[in-house]
Amino acid sequence: MPKINMQWPLRFVYSKPVLAYKNFLIVSDVHAGVESRFRKEGMFLGGKLSAQLLKELVALKKEGKQFDTLIILGDAKDDIYEVSEEVAEFYQELSKHFEIWIVKGNHDGNIETLAEINNKVKVFGAGGIVLDGKIGLAHGHCWVDEKLMLCDWLVLGHTHYLHTLKKSTASITSGAVWLTAGIDRKMALGRYKKVNKKLRMIMMPAFNEVLHSSKFSENIFLKNNIFKHASVKIYTLNGIALGKLINYI
Repeated sequence: MPKINMQWPLRFVYSKPVLAYKNFLIVSDVHAGVESRFRKEGMFLGGKLSAQLLKELVALKKEGKQFDTLIILGDAKDDIYEVSEEVAEFYQELSKHFEIWIVKGNHDGNIETLAEINNKVKVFGAGGIVLDGKIGLAHGHCWVDEKLMLCDWLVLGHTHYLHTLKKSTASITSGAVWLTAGIDRKMALGRYKKVNKKLRMIMMPAFNEVLHSSKFSENIFLKNNIFKHASVKIYTLNGIALGKLINYI
């Protein structure tokens, strides 16, 4: 299968659910403290999962000394309403290695608490942020600000999409993937006053590997046909192009 050949300002970090841009590393859906949810469901993991997540995030420093800021596209924590002590400690430790920017997701209630106690953490609204006028970043659970629709790229998380390759009724393999899609300008102008007719969307895999979904339609832009279903392409974490999603549905 062909590998990705992207002349993009963004770079996919090989074999990881991470994007790189200038001095930024970008991830989504960390869900720190998810062990609490599992405990309520009768599964006891101790602190091993969050410890592993922290280790993997810190290890991203090896991608290059220039990467001094980590951007998390929502769901920085798992509990929808509260910031637990373990989550605060998680980000306190992570902030020893990065400046941390959090764009709010649907699990990030009261996440501003982290910024109040840690001056290396910044929190941005769910409407998203723009880098250099061309890269829009948001979680993706709600409509983004119009300024993001004027960018060249719109990068979203939230879906945790897991793709399964099948042959007849037998599953061959499954794994987290990247999805890209092209805008339907006519549909987009039904929601926004102005859009970039060449805007492309990137849907990020979840950084937390235990949380996945096969429902790519949870993406609000695909659900409302703002981006074309027929244009959605799939790429594995190691850069293999799997073709269009419609060929697998």
